[in-house]
Amino acid sequence: MEDKATVPIYYESRLAKLELSDAQKPTIDADFDEVTEGEETQRREKLKTKWAALEAIVGIESAWT
Repeated sequence: MEDKATVPIYYESRLAKLELSDAQKPTIDADFDEVTEGEETQRREKLKTKWAALEAIVGIESAWT
C-alpha cells in the first residue's frame, strides 16, 4: 500500500428492492419447480430456504420507508 500499487477497497452495502406484480406472485412456485426439476429434493429445499431468506431481507416494504 505504501507504493500505491495496492490500494484499499471500500465496500458499501446496498439492497436492491425486489418487486413483483400481483399477477406474477402465483406463478413463482410453478416456475421454481420447472427450473429445479432435475435437482435432488434436499438441494431444492436449500434453494427455497435461500430465496425465502433473500425475499425476507429485500422484499420488506418497511425497509424502504
